[in-house]
Amino acid sequence: MKKSLWPLAFVFLSFLSACSTINDAQKLATAGAQASTKLQASSTAVYNGFLEGPKLDALDQAYATNGEQPITTMPIGTYNKIRDALKARIDVATSLVSVYASFGKLASSTAQSDTDTALSGLSDSVSKLSVALNGKAIPASTASIIGEGGGLIAMLAQRDAILATNDQIISALNSYHDLLAKSENRQAIVSLSKDAIGYRFEVLKVFWKRGLMTGNQTALTNVIAESGMSFKLAGKPDDFSANSPAFNKAMLAYLEFAKSDQAAAVEDEYDANLKLVEGLLKQHTSIKNDTALDFTEIGALATRLQAIADLLQKEAKLKTGS
Repeated sequence: MKKSLWPLAFVFLSFLSACSTINDAQKLATAGAQASTKLQASSTAVYNGFLEGPKLDALDQAYATNGEQPITTMPIGTYNKIRDALKARIDVATSLVSVYASFGKLASSTAQSDTDTALSGLSDSVSKLSVALNGKAIPASTASIIGEGGGLIAMLAQRDAILATNDQIISALNSYHDLLAKSENRQAIVSLSKDAIGYRFEVLKVFWKRGLMTGNQTALTNVIAESGMSFKLAGKPDDFSANSPAFNKAMLAYLEFAKSDQAAAVEDEYDANLKLVEGLLKQHTSIKNDTALDFTEIGALATRLQAIADLLQKEAKLKTGS
C-alpha cells in the first residue's frame, strides 16, 4: 500500500514559500533602507531651514535701530510645536533606517534582538510625532516576535519571524501615515514652515536694505555659477549694495525667488514623504500577501526627496554666500 505523498509535498511547498518570503524581505530591506536614507536627508533639510528663523530674528532685533520695528515672527509656542514635529520626522526616518537594516539581518539569519530594538525605536519615534502634533502618544505594540519553536525547520521559523516583523512595520508605518495624512497636521507643518521661510527672507531683505549685506554679491555670483558660466564681477563696493538701484533690484528679486523656491520645496517634500510611506506600505503588504514586489515608485520618490534636500541645502549656501 502506497504511502501518501501529501506530507512531503506540503513540506516542499512550505520550503518554497519560505524561500520566496526570505528573498523578498532581503530585497525590501535594501530598497527600504535606501528610501529611508533619502527621507532622513529631506526631513533634516526642512528642519535645519526652520531652525534658522530664531537666529535671524535675534539678529534682526539686535540691529533694529532708529525706532525700526523688528520683523514679526510666529509665537514661540507655535514655533516649538512645529520644531518638535519636524524633529520627530527625522527621528522616524532614522528609526526606519535601523529597522530596515535589522530587517535585512533577519532575512539573512535570526537576528531577532536587533529587530526588536529597531522596531521599538520606530514605534517611539512615531509616538513622539503624535505627541508633537496632537498631544497624544501612540501606545507601543512592539513585542518579541519569535516564540518557542517556530516551525518544522529553521527556514520556516525564519519566515515566520519575517512575517511577524513585517506586520509590526506595517503597523508603525500606518500610524505614521495617518499622522501625515491628517489635513490639520499637513496644514500646521506645511503652512507654518512656509510662514517661517517668509519671515526668514523678510529679515534678509531688511539686512540687505540696512547695508548689513553690503558688497555681498556672492549669492548672485553663485546663481550664475550654477548655470555653468564663469565670470568676474568688477566695480566699486557700492555697485554691489543696496545703494545701487540696479543691483538692489536684482538682489531683492533673487531673495523673492529663493523664498518661493524654498516654500514650494517644503510643500513638495511633505507630500513626497507621505507618498513614500504609502509606497513602502504597498511593498510590505505584498510580502504579507505573497504577491510580487515593485520598487519603481519607491525609487522615484526617494530620488525626488534627495533632489529636494539638495535644493534646500543649496539655497542655504547661496543665502550665506558659503
